[in-house]
Amino acid sequence: MSRWIVVVVVIAGGGAGCRDGSGHAPAPGSGSPAAHPELTVKLVGCVPAHPAPDDPRPVAGRSGHRPPREWTPFATGELHAEPAVAQPIAQAVARVLGDRLPAIARCFADARGMVRAMIPVATHGRVGRPRVGGLGDLVIERCIAGALTGMDAGGVAQAAEIACEVMRGEPAPLRISIDAGYAVIEASAREVRFGERSQPVPADRTPPELPELTLTATALIVLDPDAPAAALELALWWAPAGTTLVAVKAAGGAPVLLGVGASRRRPQPRSDPHRLELRTDRGRLRACVPGRAVPASASLLEPREVDRIIAAAIAACPPCARNVVVGTTGDFVAKDLVATTSAVYRAGHAALSIGGTACEP
Repeated sequence: MSRWIVVVVVIAGGGAGCRDGSGHAPAPGSGSPAAHPELTVKLVGCVPAHPAPDDPRPVAGRSGHRPPREWTPFATGELHAEPAVAQPIAQAVARVLGDRLPAIARCFADARGMVRAMIPVATHGRVGRPRVGGLGDLVIERCIAGALTGMDAGGVAQAAEIACEVMRGEPAPLRISIDAGYAVIEASAREVRFGERSQPVPADRTPPELPELTLTATALIVLDPDAPAAALELALWWAPAGTTLVAVKAAGGAPVLLGVGASRRRPQPRSDPHRLELRTDRGRLRACVPGRAVPASASLLEPREVDRIIAAAIAACPPCARNVVVGTTGDFVAKDLVATTSAVYRAGHAALSIGGTACEP
């Protein structure tokens, strides 16, 4: 199990700000850490970066796949190191990142939320430019990337990619900056659109006869809150088989990241007695493990009951695989998946594969 290192810094002095360049720390008031200690910037921790769920680490130049340049909450696969090697590197990065928290705090300004930095560490210990995201504000995320670039983690045994989370305020879901270079596929209750091209949402689940998109950027499916399951299924048919992120529009902020979309063109993974599956259907969540009876379900409006049935399912499959399958064949709208995926994150699983069947014979 990864050990989390928590560092807290209160910003009291001045410095160059990324947003306005004024060089002044925030005056005491609504956004001042001195006025609100809970708004200090915290390093939640650093761990070895994991590959995407069900992702065989796409190789650049093969079948159009390439490691993502855009921010994703998982590793690119270019700097893979075994956990026993990568964990000490993560601890070294956490130690030196603490010195950069004042600069990171100036990047945050008055914003609140969670940031995940995917940090490449070379064999000499020097940190390249990280991929930073999760706040849904591209200006702040780029500022933080600049603040982290050039850190020196000391001599390391092997190059690796490390994931570090920093937050200001209370824990919050990861959000996504749609203007950060993604190929955005929009899904509503009526249609799925990519640029000038659109497809109507079908009344049934018949696989559509359309070629997959050819993209040079990471695909991002952005769902309207009332987009039905059929719209998400259509988007997953249209998106390429490489890396695809799935997010839902949210009031008062950037879209909330749900997880990684599983292309509907790829074969369904075989039944696995160590895999947790979730089915969202008509306002209820069912958690199950293939081949094992976990019959309970819970209303999405009852978070404690949802947590209870997920815990029961996890107890039925020790050890559970890291990847959790979130099915898309039920009857739901996109905002229902926010409750489903949030429950999985609360249970300590951060690798969600969204798409296909779940909890079915």
